[in-house]
Amino acid sequence: KEKERHFLLPFSSYLADLFNYIILLGFLLYVTMTTVPDPKPVHLLIHALKAGNITAENNANFRVEEDGSIHVKLPTPTIPSTEWCLWACIFARALTEWYQAFQKKGSTCKVKLKKYLASFSNINDIMLILLLITGMICKLHVYVSCKMWGVYRPIDHTRMVSRELILTIYFYSTAAVLALVHLLNISTVHIPGLGPLIRAIRKMFAVMF
Repeated sequence: KEKERHFLLPFSSYLADLFNYIILLGFLLYVTMTTVPDPKPVHLLIHALKAGNITAENNANFRVEEDGSIHVKLPTPTIPSTEWCLWACIFARALTEWYQAFQKKGSTCKVKLKKYLASFSNINDIMLILLLITGMICKLHVYVSCKMWGVYRPIDHTRMVSRELILTIYFYSTAAVLALVHLLNISTVHIPGLGPLIRAIRKMFAVMF
């Protein structure tokens, strides 16, 4: 039984890591596609203002600046349950990586960290976690700003989305690519044909960073 347990342990760890990343990637793709609120109500307000149907004065959706320019209030982004689940996955992943790096017996912390950073998969995981945490901070910042003070843009602005939300999309999208790279990397265990693709991706990251 002891031999059987040691035999099954690597495979069960592999399955746990595989399903963990599949769930993370699913949440990440869904949140990335739904994180920006619908700008249509803002465009309707601007159209009504320009048509003379409403005025900017004493209207909570508009703000008149000292120079006479009119700014429109952007809609408050929502944080759905899927995004809360994504953030929970981020912190769970961070704890898992910390355990892998420092909680194994033997050697000093410096040696453990050096051994941990020698793996391409571990470096990929660190970059993934940092991107997700940065995206989460950007999303929380714009959410709190919209709730407390409101975020405004000039009515003639071509982009009716806050800069922080655009950064959130960029960070989430890049993290999704890294999560997919990790899935491809661990899939090489049972799909040898993916090996050349992973080596090409590694070379690409080596050139980039």
